[in-house]
Amino acid sequence: MEGQDFEHPLQDNPEENIENDNTRAYVTDHGPVSAHSENESEDLGSEILDEIRSSESVVDFKEVNSFEDFNILVNGLVISSELSKRLQIKYYELCCSQKRFLHDHLVECLNCKLDVGMIAETINIADAIKVSTVTTLQDSFKKWEKTLKAFQGLGMNVGFLLARLEQQKNL
Repeated sequence: MEGQDFEHPLQDNPEENIENDNTRAYVTDHGPVSAHSENESEDLGSEILDEIRSSESVVDFKEVNSFEDFNILVNGLVISSELSKRLQIKYYELCCSQKRFLHDHLVECLNCKLDVGMIAETINIADAIKVSTVTTLQDSFKKWEKTLKAFQGLGMNVGFLLARLEQQKNL
């Protein structure tokens, strides 16, 4: 396996594509990946949105008095149900520590699954920073910093985590 690169994008090679009834399978180094037909994609999209509901009212963080009042609203959709209760509570605590929704200014054209992933990874990084010590590898700090800066570029309010990370790196 030496010298083999596992991070290849999908190969869109006509000889390797399998086409049947508007369904396409792409072959990667890791095996075939199916791209569903339009009708199948619509069905999958509705399954994903079953748990995500629309919200017509935008709540200011000042109006959130407890976890029960806390909903994660992104681009008009309440996506709280996409996170486990444990992650919802941890995210609520992070937002409370900053007295604001950390996701308030996310880029509007993002996919809700990406939004959920950024929130979950922000929680993971916050937890990792919290338990980091002088023996934590510098590579970990660099990876967390790079990820947080990318999230910040997409509108996530993570400046406080970057500042804390910088403090930890300098210990």
